[in-house]
Amino acid sequence: PQASALAAQWVAVGLRLDPEADRVRRLTSLLDEIGKSIPNAQARHQAWLSFAPRWAEALALHYSAPTPEPPEWTERFMALQTQIDAAFLDWVQKRYSGLGNQPPRPPVMLHHVPRALASLAEETAGAKIALVVMDGLALDQWCLLRRVLLEQKPAMQMHESAVFAWLPTLTCISRQATFAGRAPLYFPNSLYTTDKEPLLWTQFWSEHGLPPTAVGYANALRDGGDLAQVQELVTRPHIRILGLVVDKVDRIMHGMELGASGMHNQVRQWAEQGFLADLMTLLIGQGFQPFITADHGNIAARGMGRPAEGVLAEVRGQRARVYPNKTLRAAAKQNLP
Repeated sequence: PQASALAAQWVAVGLRLDPEADRVRRLTSLLDEIGKSIPNAQARHQAWLSFAPRWAEALALHYSAPTPEPPEWTERFMALQTQIDAAFLDWVQKRYSGLGNQPPRPPVMLHHVPRALASLAEETAGAKIALVVMDGLALDQWCLLRRVLLEQKPAMQMHESAVFAWLPTLTCISRQATFAGRAPLYFPNSLYTTDKEPLLWTQFWSEHGLPPTAVGYANALRDGGDLAQVQELVTRPHIRILGLVVDKVDRIMHGMELGASGMHNQVRQWAEQGFLADLMTLLIGQGFQPFITADHGNIAARGMGRPAEGVLAEVRGQRARVYPNKTLRAAAKQNLP
């Protein structure tokens, strides 16, 4: 009954644990802790960066249940989600605007990431660095991905931390900020497209003393067949910096009709196919130090259909709409509560 007390000891190999009972035990303990530790509106940003992984782990455990959770569990999760969302929104409205001015090392926002990597490159002569951006990967899905990755590559060592995405968390804004190393304010002409990412990535590293031939970029990496593209880049003799976009999770998300449980299941199935593990092996084998991040996450939501607004919105996505001015945005909010 107290097997968990010996989990870190040598004798753990002799214990046979019930995986489902262990999942429920861990989840119950996490939820009790989370309910007591939600940061308030005056908390420093580090409090949310520490809180988020615990909540993500709870979500990963919840959605990995072999059968649907009892209704009371689901109700508990929804109540906790609502409480966290309200607290985080309150904090964002009061404190988020100052995050961009924080020192970039350790990074606090996504556009700090390249600056932190540049400092690392300057400290280590000849360092080879690969930034792998997982398009649309939520923190709770990273918990799944990490677990599978460590099962496939048990000798791999990981160091984890968290950063804030840019708001609004559209790929064209938050991911571009990641590759540009700048706030969206500095690339106004490409806010609605990602076509300029390779140029912004190369420009950033040129400003840090690297020639364009030392910088590589590849997009739309999803499955094993795409590794040849990365192989071609890493074997170029002058390449020192790589920017790689893995967009499989985002593609899964845009086609998802089975909610968060279905999303978790498909992300896990994709991870088990070994693409990410093979990518890490390839990068490390060629002397690159890989850094993995997401540009934004995803969350299950209840939709209201496809609003008919004609051309009022400049960007009409399934999950987000962008309006050319505040008046049209306010009118849309009133018409589509």
